[in-house]
Order: sequence, then structure tokens, then C-alpha cells
Amino acid sequence: MKKPLVLSATMILLLLAAGQRTTGKSDPVSAPAARIIVDNTADAGPGSLRQAIIDADLNLGPDTIAFAIPGTDAGFDSTTGVWTIRPATALPVISGEGLVIDGRTQAEFAGEDANPLGPEIELDGTNAGPTSAGLMVMGDGIRILHLAINRFGGSGIWVYGASWGTIAGCYLGTDPSGLSAAGNLFGVQLDGGSHHVHLVPLDTIPNVLCGNTIAGITMNDSSSHNTVLGNLIGIRSDRSDTLGNGLAGISILNDSDSNEVLDSWIGGSASGVDIGGANGTIIVNNFIGTSPGWQSQFGNTEQGLFIRAGSSYTRVHENLIGYSSGFGVLLSDSSSIYNFISGNSIAHNTLQGIYLRRGANQDVAAPVILSATPNQMTGTASAGDTVECFADQDDEGEIYVGTAVADGSGHFSLNLAQPIPPLGYVTATARDASGNTSAFSDPFSYTPTSVGSGTTIPREFSLSQNYPNPFNPLTVIRFDLPERSRTRLEVFDALGRSVGLPVDRELEGGYHEAVFSAEKLSSGIYLYRLTAATVDGRSFSFARKMVFVR
Repeated sequence: MKKPLVLSATMILLLLAAGQRTTGKSDPVSAPAARIIVDNTADAGPGSLRQAIIDADLNLGPDTIAFAIPGTDAGFDSTTGVWTIRPATALPVISGEGLVIDGRTQAEFAGEDANPLGPEIELDGTNAGPTSAGLMVMGDGIRILHLAINRFGGSGIWVYGASWGTIAGCYLGTDPSGLSAAGNLFGVQLDGGSHHVHLVPLDTIPNVLCGNTIAGITMNDSSSHNTVLGNLIGIRSDRSDTLGNGLAGISILNDSDSNEVLDSWIGGSASGVDIGGANGTIIVNNFIGTSPGWQSQFGNTEQGLFIRAGSSYTRVHENLIGYSSGFGVLLSDSSSIYNFISGNSIAHNTLQGIYLRRGANQDVAAPVILSATPNQMTGTASAGDTVECFADQDDEGEIYVGTAVADGSGHFSLNLAQPIPPLGYVTATARDASGNTSAFSDPFSYTPTSVGSGTTIPREFSLSQNYPNPFNPLTVIRFDLPERSRTRLEVFDALGRSVGLPVDRELEGGYHEAVFSAEKLSSGIYLYRLTAATVDGRSFSFARKMVFVR
């Protein structure tokens, strides 16, 4: 039995404006599941989307709204391959359970993919009123698939007090190509205790949430246990540049606990992820401000991750966070504690990689590095602290090196099987027993030299074992060039097919490294091969195996 909904005055006004009752459905008809066809782009009347939602709300079956609009319809643009529906007022609230609105069906009806860049069906809110949402969801188990929803004064999709919904393969705040901004106020708004709503790809098509005035996704008012997986947030559909979202790519606020942000690309907003008054958020394996291998600069204009007052038990793990105009990770206020930051790659931010202010994370002290050799780091931290060590070009942590634990006297020593990457500096963070993670330590200058040579130029060509190995999804491949060479580093799968080319250019002699991402590959054994050709015609080739484990 559904729990009763407690509606705010604002919600009641919005529902009345949309011409909906606030106390339930009118005269529901018991019927099996139906396939309701939208066959025109008109605002109302038979075959319209408005009428389809009304019919679905009146039917008790878990219906599907399918699109079968001919190319002769006035709302079809043959240059873009898109059918545009422009509601004159807010569409009816979706209150029935189990409804599927499937934009893919338009291509099935047309017999072709009329818009290969994105969805064929567009909801354009230009005429719908200043506060209207594109789709207002108050029923459980709703699935919204492959629609472009833009230019609404409210949210593209507003989910209120509902659960177990899915939003997949939708473009929210862009045009139907995903290349130009056409913002809503919010892309997706989860409110009123909505839970277990999943924003996920549709097969290989991600949700694209860009160009929205306030945020791409917001979770508010105790909306918990929701999942954001595999989305492009502030990033164009072709992943070439940012369109951003105003204040945040994702905002998680006001007791919206235990939400997950996974495997997404997030950039171009004021904050990539903004958490305020929410506990237990999981931020894992995202690209915040960049792309795999640091190949793109998608920086946020303030910070990559902002953990604000009243936000605790956040877990930030195995992300790339970089190119922010402010901090990589900013933690603020004494009510933000026990926030766990581990195994990330944080670099290329204008200000500090991790910054604690006003007593955040109980002001846990950063460690002090005392020495660094190719295979060892030593230093001090509070007794029992877990110390994570990094290599970096400055004062952050671009490459995770390893973890040690400070002994009872506060000393730690990290012994390494693989040499520390020669980026110029090493840094470290400390984490206490409660999970509070510190800022980065002061950087310690580290420049390895060849044994007995007194120079930073290696004596011979070599290719090192990747680190870490096995890896997921990033690994670092080091190689040495004693002289200027045309260099190619290529990765092959078990069948000998090329799956990556981290390096293909002329390089000066020295110690080099490349980052390889297997984000789109399957688990298995891969071969990486280095070939180098010197200016006088000599050539060298080396190969090693590595293991990718999802």
C-alpha cells in the first residue's frame, strides 16, 4: 500500500495549475497493461502525449506509452530527424505505477534512426509556463527512456515521493543532439523522499544532463538510496567539451542519505558534486573535471567536490578529480566529519587538491614526508593513521603509489616493488581510525637518477611492468628512453586487436610514463608494446602483459 504523500503549498499550487487533483486518480478503470500510442505532436486531444498520460493514469495496468508519429506531422524537423512536442501548459502528473514512456519506439515505427545523435522525441517547454516541469512523476516504478527534455522553467523530470524509477538514455537540458545547451531549471529533481531511482545508460546511451540553470541532478528532502551511474553531467554527448550546469553537476542536500554517484563524467559547473547536509554518499570511479588518462580539461569553475556542513561518512574512492579553478576536494565546517577519501587521482587543480576548513574532518593532521628513494618513502603521522602516498608534479596526488600505517611512535615506511613515478614530487594523506582524511602533505622533492650516472637520462631503453597490476580501470606504464626517439606505446587484447594507443609521438630522452584506461574494456589479459626508433635509424621493441579486473 502506498504511503500517503504530504504536499507543500508550492506542490499543491503546481498540481492545481496543471489541472490535476491532489487527492488521487479520478474513477480509475481496472484494466490489463496497455500499449498507448502517441501518433501526433499536438498539445492535446486524441493521440497526443497529454492524452496518453491521462489514459495511463486512469488505467491500473503497468502501461507503455509508445510513439508512432508520421513524418508528415507538423512537429517533425527533417533536418534533425526529431519530432518536437511543445506543451502549452504543464503535462498531467504521472501517478500510476509501472508506466514506461519509451522514446525508442519512434525509431522503430519510422524504420530508421532519424536522429543518430540522440533521441527522436523532444519535449520543449518554451510555451509550458515559468514553473512547469517536463514530466512530473509521483508514481512508483516509472521508466522514462530516450527523450530529450529541455527549456522547462521547472525541472526536466521532477520525481516527488516516488520509488524504484529509471531514467535512461535521456538528454536533459540540451537539444536532441546533446551538443548545444537548452536548459531546464534542473535536469532531474528527486524530491519528497524519492528513493531507489536509477539514472543509468540505456544500453550504451548515457543520460546527458547539461545546460541546466541550477543543477544537472538534485536530490533533496530525504531522497535516499538513489543511483547515478554512467552519465555525462555537464559534458556534451560527444565528450568533446563542457556545457556545464549552473551551480552544480550534482547536488545532494537535506538528509538525502546513502546515494551513489558512479562511473560518470562530471564537469563545467561551479561544483562538480555538491553535498550539503547529507550522509553516506558514495562517490566512486568518476571523472570529475577530466577524462580517462587526463586527456581532457573539463574543469569545474570552483571545486570538483564540495562536502559542506552536516555531511558525514562520504566515501570518495578511485576517482580522477582535476582542473578545477578552485580546490579539487573542499570539505567545510565542523559538522562534516568521518569523510573517507582514498585511492583517488587528484591533480591539476588551481588551489589545493584537498582542503579542510572550519574544522572539517576534525582537522585531522596531514603527514610529513621525511625521505623518498625510488622504492621507499618514510615520514611521520599520528600513531595508527593510514598513510596513502602519491607522486605528483606539484603538491597534489596524481598517481597513487601505495599505503602504509604509522606505528605507535608515529613513523611510517612504505616499501615499493615498483619505482615511484618520476613526476618531481611525492605527497601523502593521513586517515584516522574514524575515516577522517587529511589534506595532502607538503610536497617532498623527488628526482630519481640512474645508478652511478649522476644524470636524469637513463642509460638504456626499457619498458617497466605497469602499476598497479592487476588494475581497474587506470594503470601507469613507465618507459625509459636514453635518447630522442619516435615512440609508440600500444595496447592489444588477447586476440591481437589494438585497443589503445597511449603514446604515438616523438619524445626526448628521459624517464616517461603514460596512463592507460580500460574503462570500456572487458576483464582479461592485455599486452602492451613499446617501439622506439632513434634519429639514426635504430629501433627497439619491448612487450609486457597486464591484467584488467572489473
